[in-house]
Amino acid sequence: MKTGKFLFALCLSTCLFTKASLSNAETTPTVPDARGNCTLTDCDDGGVLSYDETIAQIVKLYKNKEFNSLEQGFKNLEQASVKIDTGVTGDEVIFYAFKAIYPGPGNDPSEEQRLAAWELEAKGSIFLEYANIAYIRSLAWQARGGGFANTVSSDSWQRFFQRLAQTEEMLTKASEKLKASPLWGHISLNLAFDNEHSTISSTDMFAYSVRKWPNYYGFQESVMPRLLPMWGGSLAEVDKFATYWSGQRTATEGTSLYARLYLSLVSKGVTPQQTQYDWSRMSASFKDLIARYPSPTFPELYANYACLQHDESAAKFALSKVHDLPFKFEYWVDNSGKNFCLTLLGQGLSASVN
Repeated sequence: MKTGKFLFALCLSTCLFTKASLSNAETTPTVPDARGNCTLTDCDDGGVLSYDETIAQIVKLYKNKEFNSLEQGFKNLEQASVKIDTGVTGDEVIFYAFKAIYPGPGNDPSEEQRLAAWELEAKGSIFLEYANIAYIRSLAWQARGGGFANTVSSDSWQRFFQRLAQTEEMLTKASEKLKASPLWGHISLNLAFDNEHSTISSTDMFAYSVRKWPNYYGFQESVMPRLLPMWGGSLAEVDKFATYWSGQRTATEGTSLYARLYLSLVSKGVTPQQTQYDWSRMSASFKDLIARYPSPTFPELYANYACLQHDESAAKFALSKVHDLPFKFEYWVDNSGKNFCLTLLGQGLSASVN
């Protein structure tokens, strides 16, 4: 993938946003401070779902073939009045739930039977339609495997591209209802990344998707790792991209998107020390992220980054926002700064936190 394509797309998409998007952000939290006060299948207007628990519940309902409950849960997720504690959209939760269900290498061999059973209970469901497409794409990666390109056999490459072609055909022929969903845009963008010979242009799909679904940040999260040096990019390009998109969304996200985009790299196995973020900007972004969204992951991750930087003031602030004590390092992503944080906790900080 040529990173220049994305610099072009980034510039192209500048004209898709009004000056209003660069205005000062509201300081009130976007999601109420009510962590996980409802469940996927029982969530009224104004409810707040836990991201981690909701992913786990989707996987459980799917694996247990409780498809009526699953369909109801998906409908709940798509209500604008139902919030996620991390601040992502319901559609993004659905996308990453199916990433967990269909990991590619390691797929459950009984998935086709589950999908057939779902079809009997919910024919015409766009969620089922999406699941079928996501499953076929995962079979491509199962055929290829997760190793470096030079370790993949010619037969595996052939099966990989055959499955990708099948996925692309399904996306092209998808229902208009699914094409109106960011789920379609997200998997289409990823497919374009998978196959440089795809008729789907990654540049065009990215520009189209961020314009059509501006509050869905999975598109930017998919681009972030593709700008890394291992894909021919640079750490400077990664930071430029994160800075640009954070600036584009200040009206709705303040400065919080900068940290969110870097955290998306962590979820893909890229440690903080393998990136080149601006610490001053990152620290301010984390504070905004914590103020807006009540997920327990954000204070811990901020503490992790602050302790890596040996920034005592930021670390103390982050640790004071940790929801559950004693501190368990549950969401820790890099142990290099752990001793620094343990020292601060040993100074009695934990005793002063309610």
